[in-house]
Amino acid sequence: MPNKIAITNENQRDAEVFAIPPAAPAKTYFRDSKGNPVKTKRFVKSTEECSYESLLRQYGSHDLATEAMIESDPEIDLINTGRTLGKTNRVYVRQDGSLLHSTHFVEVVTRPDGTQEDPKDSVDVQASVSEEAPLRYTGKLFDSNKVLSSFALVRALQLRHVNGLTYDFLYGIAKTLHESGKMLFVTAKDGPIILQRNGKPYRGFLEGRIDGDQYRLILYLSNLELKEP
Repeated sequence: MPNKIAITNENQRDAEVFAIPPAAPAKTYFRDSKGNPVKTKRFVKSTEECSYESLLRQYGSHDLATEAMIESDPEIDLINTGRTLGKTNRVYVRQDGSLLHSTHFVEVVTRPDGTQEDPKDSVDVQASVSEEAPLRYTGKLFDSNKVLSSFALVRALQLRHVNGLTYDFLYGIAKTLHESGKMLFVTAKDGPIILQRNGKPYRGFLEGRIDGDQYRLILYLSNLELKEP
C-alpha cells in the first residue's frame, strides 16, 4: 500500500495524498535459451548451524573444526541448502547463535583516525511528516539547475491524489510550478523532512509538470549538499 502524507499549498491549506516511488519501466528483460521469461528466485545458501562461528563453538578450536570440515563436511546442510526461500523476517542473534528477543541500541561515532567515541544510548527520532504533520509550502522557488548543482538528490517520491478534491489540490500546485519553471523548497513543520521513525533527515524540493488535465508532482529528497573543495 502506498504511504499517505499531508502537504500544504500556497494558501496553507493541507490535504492527505499518496507518496510513492515513481514508476520506472524496466529497460532490460532476461530470457532463457527458449525465449521464456526468467524470474528471480531466492535459495537457502546455508544455515546458522553451519557457520564457521557455530562450528568453532561446537569443536572448540580452529584445528578441530578444520579437521571436521575435511572429514565429514559439517559446514554443509544437505537438507536445507538449495531450498526455495519464501517470505522471511529479520531476527537478531547473540554471539553464541541464540535468538535475541530484546535489544538495546547504542550510537557509536568513529573519528577520522579510526578511534571511537564512548557509546551513547540511541534516542528515537519520530517522523516529522505524516498524515497529521504536513509538508510545509515555503514559497521559496529555486531554479532546477541550481538545485541539481548544489544538492545530491538521493530519493524521489511521486505525490498522487486520493480523490477528486485532492486531484484539484495537487494539480494546482503542479500548475504553479510548471508555469514558474522552478522547484519549490518544502520542509517539515519544525525542520528537516523525516519520513519514518529514526529515518534520515532530508531537504525537500518539489517539481511539478502538467499536460492538459494530467499532472506530475515529484518530491525530490536530498541529504547531501554539494560544495566546492
